[in-house]
Amino acid sequence: MIKHMNEFIYTSYINKVITMKDKIIFNTLFNILKYKSHWYNKLKKIKEFKISRSRSLSLNIQVRFSGDKWYHAGTINKQLRPNTKKQLTYALRQAINYQIQRWSKSNNECRLCVHCNTSSSLQVDHKQPSFAFISKSFLRQVQLRPPNVFSYHKYGCKFRVQDRKFRRIWSKYHEKIATYQWLCKRCNLKKGTK
Repeated sequence: MIKHMNEFIYTSYINKVITMKDKIIFNTLFNILKYKSHWYNKLKKIKEFKISRSRSLSLNIQVRFSGDKWYHAGTINKQLRPNTKKQLTYALRQAINYQIQRWSKSNNECRLCVHCNTSSSLQVDHKQPSFAFISKSFLRQVQLRPPNVFSYHKYGCKFRVQDRKFRRIWSKYHEKIATYQWLCKRCNLKKGTK
């Protein structure tokens, strides 16, 4: 769809102001930005879009809220395509957030990083197996097809109401397997890069 939209935009909308009157293209650009979590709270304030071509022939999206100032919103390329795999990961994490909060409250007395023994900037981390391993093994075993359309909130994606069965099965699977530990932000980042 995005590739088709590129051709459409090249011929019709380069350097033109796009308002709500141009409903199809306005909504298409709106939906592209919806996948960028840092734009989520600003989407409803967008009044106009403008598309320009860069020297590398990629298409830059600019937005205007009100007044004369245009803000760069992104480039129409692979980065702005909806990444269903990444969205699914966000939704899987969001669905088990209550389990992590519960563990955090019940293990509040021993709040020290297991690697460096600091007590500042602590985060709850999956021990062995890792979150990536648990989610991949779940997706291989589950009988239901994973959702590919999600709801949005300020922290990313979450499952829609229609996907509550999938979410419930995932939550039970995760709860049986997951173990947690306290890590400081620095140690957690180091662990993630290994």
